[in-house]
Amino acid sequence: AYGQGVWVEEKSDPDTGLRTGKILIGGVVNEIKPDSNLVEANLTEADLAMADLRGADLTGANLKEANLSGANLNEANLTNANLSDAILAEASLMDANLVDTNFESVDLTDVNLTGANFLYTNFTATNLNGVNLSGLDMTGVNFERASLWQTNLAGSILDYARWTDGENGEIATALSKPLYEDLNNLKPKVE
Repeated sequence: AYGQGVWVEEKSDPDTGLRTGKILIGGVVNEIKPDSNLVEANLTEADLAMADLRGADLTGANLKEANLSGANLNEANLTNANLSDAILAEASLMDANLVDTNFESVDLTDVNLTGANFLYTNFTATNLNGVNLSGLDMTGVNFERASLWQTNLAGSILDYARWTDGENGEIATALSKPLYEDLNNLKPKVE
């Protein structure tokens, strides 16, 4: 995995190290650059490490198992995109649109998510340990089986968020004790 596609044209910014160019995947050439149109692009298993995709439109794109280590996705639109099992080590998604994005089984511990839009995002089995998600609108987000140790959710809107582990209805595992107690207190009380 993490090697599908061939860069047919590649440039690297000498100051940032970010890559731009063209990658050939499944007979289709995809332009990798800021503000590129990659709507519904199939980038499965693509090597997009250090790619400069600032402001790119990746609506509905398939990035399953893609390597996006160190990539700049600031202000990118990833609505309905599939990033399950992708590598995002040290990537930046500041102010990205992540509505209904699938991050299942992704490690987001060192990813910059400042100001991102997370409505109905899927974080099933995602590692969010120590991530700052404070003050964000996370309506409808799925946290089932997510690891949330020391995750900061202070002031976040969590209406309709899903927290169970899917087996016995318990609140998500790997929560810090204060967060676990806060969430447990939100459960309806049977009288």
